Amino acid sequence: MSNDAIFLVSDSGQLQRVEHQLYASEDILQQLVAQHPEVLAGDQIDPAAPPRWLLIRREATIPDSAGGTDRWWLDHLLLDQFGIPTLVEVKRSSDTRIRREVVGQMLDYVANAQSYWAAGRMRQMLAEETGSPEAADSKLTEHLAISDEPEAAAKALEEFWHKVEANMREGNVRLLFVADELPRELKRLIEFLNEQFTKIEVLGVELRQYVGPGIKALVPRVVGQTEAARDQKERSSPGVRAPSATAAWTTREQFLSICDPAAAAFFAKVLDEAGNRHLQISWGTKGFSVRKPGAPAFFWCFPAGTNNRPTDEVEVFVRDIKNPEERALLRQQFLALPASRAGGEYTVRFAVQRDTLSAVERVLAEALDAMNAQ
Repeated sequence: MSNDAIFLVSDSGQLQRVEHQLYASEDILQQLVAQHPEVLAGDQIDPAAPPRWLLIRREATIPDSAGGTDRWWLDHLLLDQFGIPTLVEVKRSSDTRIRREVVGQMLDYVANAQSYWAAGRMRQMLAEETGSPEAADSKLTEHLAISDEPEAAAKALEEFWHKVEANMREGNVRLLFVADELPRELKRLIEFLNEQFTKIEVLGVELRQYVGPGIKALVPRVVGQTEAARDQKERSSPGVRAPSATAAWTTREQFLSICDPAAAAFFAKVLDEAGNRHLQISWGTKGFSVRKPGAPAFFWCFPAGTNNRPTDEVEVFVRDIKNPEERALLRQQFLALPASRAGGEYTVRFAVQRDTLSAVERVLAEALDAMNAQ
């Protein structure tokens, strides 16, 4: 890269050649990303609605099991204004792990973060990064340009964090591989993964620095955005990354309109009952969740087609019940009901169809009662 340079022209017409220079250490590159996430070229990633990132945590820890100890350390966790988690791994081109090992490492990160980051974990990380929950709220309020009126600001922040949780749970995340120079093998892997994944956006950012007398220039370039990848994501998740923060989230009317009529009537009852009990309803890109105010979401409702679901479904998630005996008992009670199936260590799923409605109505009653008891 010794011949790589950029040219600067002064107001007087003088030309200055500025040579490309590798970073002296990986930490310098990491600090640049942490202090100035805008160098990741959001306008190249989406010119119509460029992501604006806020650093949530540098060295974000990820466990490898529910309640397990931290096993991995992600270089940077960012959130954009749409609530899409962005996982960033930084390497210098001289690091041999940048060839292929870093890809498996990143996939470990996102898979385990989705499974084992408890609800509210990212919000807690921001509080730890800024020093307090109040400082975190202030930072996020400024980043999102939320109204200064206290009640409106508090409501907007809660809605934003619910979107973040829904995005992580639904796999609507972004993976960024950042380096001063990305090797050819990694570029091809990034393009391949971005074309194959329907929700996860996989991109690389080359962040080259050019250094001359009294000047330093940073030149980012995004790789991985092939036309095939764009088409795939538009077909699979239309509207997920819409220009406005509200356009990406479904509504009651939209949700019910795409469900089977019997399921739509059932979900309408769910929404009405949750409202009557003063529970909190949070809308995601496809479905909605219900929670007790101030507590993690307890169950989700999804239309057919979401994450390859063959039917409209209710998904109950018992991990956040603190008492392990009570948690195990409740899960077994749900699994004993007709039309239930295990979706993981803590998840029970129920198909919402005409022949299962009575059983799923029992699920709803038990889930609402269990939530009120927390």
